[in-house]
Amino acid sequence: MQFRLLQNDTWPKALLLVVLGFFLPAQGFCQEPLRTSQGLFIPTGSLGTLLPEDCEVARVGSPIPAPQYPLLGKWTNTDSGVWFHPTGRLLPEATYVLYHAGQAAWKFPPIGTTARTAKVTIYPQVEEVPQNLLKITLVFSEPMREGVAFEHLHWEDAQGNPLPLPFLDLSPELWNRSNTQLTLWLDPGRIKRGLAPNETQGVPLAEGVEYVLNVSDTWPTRRSSRLAQGAYIRWKVGAPDREKPTPEDWSAEVPKGPEASLAIDFHEPMAYAVLQDVVLVRRHDGGDWLSVPGTFHISPDNRQISFLPSEPWAPGTYEVLVYPRLEDLSGNNLYKLFDVDLDSEEEEEAAPWLTTFVVKE
Repeated sequence: MQFRLLQNDTWPKALLLVVLGFFLPAQGFCQEPLRTSQGLFIPTGSLGTLLPEDCEVARVGSPIPAPQYPLLGKWTNTDSGVWFHPTGRLLPEATYVLYHAGQAAWKFPPIGTTARTAKVTIYPQVEEVPQNLLKITLVFSEPMREGVAFEHLHWEDAQGNPLPLPFLDLSPELWNRSNTQLTLWLDPGRIKRGLAPNETQGVPLAEGVEYVLNVSDTWPTRRSSRLAQGAYIRWKVGAPDREKPTPEDWSAEVPKGPEASLAIDFHEPMAYAVLQDVVLVRRHDGGDWLSVPGTFHISPDNRQISFLPSEPWAPGTYEVLVYPRLEDLSGNNLYKLFDVDLDSEEEEEAAPWLTTFVVKE
């Protein structure tokens, strides 16, 4: 399938959302088109419906107006989107515009002009993880391109030798709504005893062994930049954790002033991906309990979570609830263990953990 790459010196200001003939990803989120040294990439669902024969790519600043002297190129479908590989090379210093039916649909800036500011943090930030670790979370400072995680993750032993990625290959990947947080599952079928993958392949992590997870700085952002720098973390693998979290060991530090934070200490690392969704702070207002808006912050080792309200604490009675689906690093919650006998997976009754405090006048 051949398409034309045109040179042009105009950039119409009208922006037309166009589709590449694909449905939106299952998550309902779209990525932005991306320019690389190899060509132009338009992710599935990033633009609206378009007719390929009406597509053109033009270079801004060319002395030759479109549609004269078009450059030929080839479009290639992939699982995550469509690539345009020009017959001739794209000029690194030039800006290119994607047109559909004569209207501008996307602008590709010159390579290297988009500042690389995105950062990534890997959780949990602990020295030792349980042998049945279930989830790892990557938190980015800006929206990232989805569908390419395994291309930019590297799993190694303590000597730096590459190992196969231990993560479950999910499509779509488990991003949050803003594409700034990605949850990686270690293969549950290999972790859970009694399942065929566990018996044939063994567990993903070996007790007593050290592993290193590397995140490459080649990971592209949605705005066609990349990570400012990569990141890595080293974990030593300890014994498996097959016990539920113990709420009786949890403690809360109530705010000491109207603009101070509330803090909860779980005394063990919890799953980052779940922790931020299971804590509720509410205030008694007459006969009703009203949720208090604010911001949560999770400690690097996932042992504590703090809460700062959007407005100073008003006088009154407050409750802090932690719901039973909170998980530890091995996926155990207050209802049940993650790794249990398949014949006895009934959930036990569990109530939210609750603490109360009063803010005085």
